[in-house]
Amino acid sequence: MSDSVYEFLYAGALRRRAATVLLCLLGTAGIPLRTADAASAVSDASTAIPPPAAVQSARAMAEEPPAKPPTAPKLSVEGILSRNAKARGGLPAWHKIQTMVQIGRIQRGEQVPGAAGHAKRAARLNPDAEQEVAFRLEMERPNKMRLELEYQGATAIQAFDGTNGYTVQPSPAGAVAHPFSEAQTRATAEQQDLEGPLLGAPAKGTVVSLDGVDTVNGRPAYKLALALKSGTVRHVWVDAATFFDVKIDGTRQIGDRTWPVETFFADFRKVGDLQVPYEIQTAVGGVHTMERIVLAKVVLNAPLEASRFALPRAPEGGGSR
Repeated sequence: MSDSVYEFLYAGALRRRAATVLLCLLGTAGIPLRTADAASAVSDASTAIPPPAAVQSARAMAEEPPAKPPTAPKLSVEGILSRNAKARGGLPAWHKIQTMVQIGRIQRGEQVPGAAGHAKRAARLNPDAEQEVAFRLEMERPNKMRLELEYQGATAIQAFDGTNGYTVQPSPAGAVAHPFSEAQTRATAEQQDLEGPLLGAPAKGTVVSLDGVDTVNGRPAYKLALALKSGTVRHVWVDAATFFDVKIDGTRQIGDRTWPVETFFADFRKVGDLQVPYEIQTAVGGVHTMERIVLAKVVLNAPLEASRFALPRAPEGGGSR
């Protein structure tokens, strides 16, 4: 999840942290899913022949008459950012939040190639217990994170204390801890603030521009281009009626290949003074595999011990491998 999981305090935290860490960590941790490991699942899906139902759905979409271009009230970038901040609870309310804990589950599913973002996309997410993984995501300002994944009695962990990170992988011989590589540390350290990339963007050195009006899930949405201080360019789509951010793009490193990623946000609910999406779907590179994150509980400003983010001590007479 070096990319998306907000993937921060805002379902954005799952957007950057969770969305990317979940797939990659499941594969590297050796947690068995019905669909091979993360890297091979994506590789296989990109070349596999779609099932008949998927082919029929794709044909049906191709035969649909062209949709009318989406329209939305003409607003400046400042106007969109202001309405987005108000819709999500306001920047002052977010700044009062020092920690956030999100608890839920991740599901794997299938998606028709090229259908991501289509109003009638055929995302086949089967809530199969054997394909579900329970997770707990803890975040603390300015840039601390701990993600726990549980599957069939095994637990995988990824954590970052603001400077260093590590992964704990289950194995037949017991849990094995690995420090982050330089690339992982650099990518995690560059993650956005807890409130995500839009709130307070100018103050963070992010240059925001309007890239037109698009359609997300059948509704008009403002497409914003974000030139981050690091030089990375991302796009965020803001619903023209609710002004929630309903989609973000990015990339995800799986093995030695970089894949484009689209993450969608839905089911916004009020938590304290904030609005948080309880459902997050991530499509990787237009292939068949898809992730669906469903939150069950969100806790604000829960006390978190510093040791939760630090590399665990090696047992006496042993060491982390």
